[in-house]
Amino acid sequence: IDSVWYDSEGQVPPELKTYFWDDSLAAAGGSENQIKLPAGSAPGTYKVEYKFWEDVEEINGEELNSEALVSLDFNIKRDWKLNSYAFAMCENLEKVNLGNRIKYVGDYAFAGCTSLSTIVIPTSVTSIGEFAFWDCSKLTSIIIPDSVTSIKEYTFWDCTTLTEVIIPDSVSSIGY
Repeated sequence: IDSVWYDSEGQVPPELKTYFWDDSLAAAGGSENQIKLPAGSAPGTYKVEYKFWEDVEEINGEELNSEALVSLDFNIKRDWKLNSYAFAMCENLEKVNLGNRIKYVGDYAFAGCTSLSTIVIPTSVTSIGEFAFWDCSKLTSIIIPDSVTSIKEYTFWDCTTLTEVIIPDSVSSIGY
């Protein structure tokens, strides 16, 4: 994972030269130079953009949750899946590019991402989990591609500004 950190003025603060290794990040493609916020950082003070590369097969629950996360860019070169709770409660996450090889968006994957306003579901996705976008209160529209055959229950629950969801004929199962 490449990560780029910025302070409120667009600079990478010198205190962010701290590195750590956490075995739980291995499944998400973590490396020994994974950067973390310095101890005592105020929420929203820093922004982070993660870029995921070709060696990732799946991203598991809550591995990379951060109040500082503002965007995600997936450039994964193999089929992969986004498991349950992967980015749940990343309240400052604004935009997501899932790339074109993701197969599954898991339960609660982006639940509570109250700043999320932009996400494109690529044509590689076949299923979207329950509560996947629960409480994404800035999401206004979403287009489900023809590749999706299943949308689980409450996928868009409490998306208060969502005014348009385009669901193709390929969807044969929608939860209640």
